[in-house]
Amino acid sequence: GKQQQHAAFHHNSNSKASYDGGYIHHHDGSMQEEEAMQIDVVAPTPPPMASSLDESTSAAINDDTPTINEEIDSNKCNMSPSQHEAALRQLILTITPQEVLDDMTSPQAKALHWLVYDDAIDPPLCPPMLNIDDDATSVTLERYIMTAFYHATNGDNWKECSAPINNVDNNKCTRTITAQSSEVLSFVIEQAFSDTQQQHGRKIGTHSWLTSTPTCDWGGLGCSYTSTTTSDSSNSNHHYYSIDQIEFEDNNLSGTLLPELSTLKQLKFLILEKGRLSGSIPPSYGSLSNLRVLDMDYNNLTGPIPNELYDLVELRELDLNDNRFSGTISTRIGRLSELVYLQVDNNEFGGSVPVEVGGLNELAWAVFHGNNFSGEMPLSVCENSDKASPPGKITLLSADCLEDGPVVCSCCDYCGEAL
Repeated sequence: GKQQQHAAFHHNSNSKASYDGGYIHHHDGSMQEEEAMQIDVVAPTPPPMASSLDESTSAAINDDTPTINEEIDSNKCNMSPSQHEAALRQLILTITPQEVLDDMTSPQAKALHWLVYDDAIDPPLCPPMLNIDDDATSVTLERYIMTAFYHATNGDNWKECSAPINNVDNNKCTRTITAQSSEVLSFVIEQAFSDTQQQHGRKIGTHSWLTSTPTCDWGGLGCSYTSTTTSDSSNSNHHYYSIDQIEFEDNNLSGTLLPELSTLKQLKFLILEKGRLSGSIPPSYGSLSNLRVLDMDYNNLTGPIPNELYDLVELRELDLNDNRFSGTISTRIGRLSELVYLQVDNNEFGGSVPVEVGGLNELAWAVFHGNNFSGEMPLSVCENSDKASPPGKITLLSADCLEDGPVVCSCCDYCGEAL
């Protein structure tokens, strides 16, 4: 494997500053600590209840009378805990199936409980924070998703950045994201962000998880500046930081991959290396249309590569080596026209290397050894090798092509040896 690389308060176009979970952003580009400036924050009014809500959920939100032993909490959106939970639940049900949320042992149910009863972020996230559209995910949902990710990967057992014990943060969190995702793709970070995002800079998390800090401050996360315009009559602008990178290497992540990560539409880098993750890659990850790097090497992941992943046309790196993936490499891999780095060695893949791999004009590394591939390496792949005449772009090509091996490859750089 390779060394890899807020709460938002919306305002209209006439406002002077935007809120970012502890920082005020001025139009001149400067930032000021929240304590040094007072702004009036008015909790947004929850929208009318959807007709599909069951009667108990709708009643819990609209009931002004606290239940027994409950009081309206001015620090929690002027709601009782049951009202707050019902409002958050309505929002979360847009991305999580009800049967999953109803299972109190699920990571998703644990995340909802934490948001309602334990999250001490100030000001609180009052659902809904934004009118969610195709290009932006509410910071409330992002906080829910990352809290569920923490529980899904057994965050209490991470080597670093785990939630504080007894509310005491030991501050041991050095798992910040790297400047580049890999030595092969040192140029991807710069290419991945717009001029506006680069101008405002990126947030790099350094704090332990499940603390009162904004989600983008949690270690292993990176966020970029996002601006959206509502589709309603107000046509107002929203400015906030949205998660674009999740990166952990050798941090003892276990459990399974959270399907809800697929709703992080700004996600560009998903790097979860050297852990004990199991199960399969959720097909819904194929909707991460901005994803540049998918790196999950050295885990215990199984199953085939979902066909939906071949729709990630912005993907530059697909790094799945040293897992237990099976099935074949689909001919749909030819859709990944920007792919530079393909590493699927030491798995249980079978069949043959698709001819379409040779049509990936940007491909520099193609590593296939340690699998059950058979047949001859396609001529189109060899013609794209840097040893061809004229030379192509592939500088590293491997397969199980030792003498009497299952793959015939006259143009391979390595034939089954460890790299």
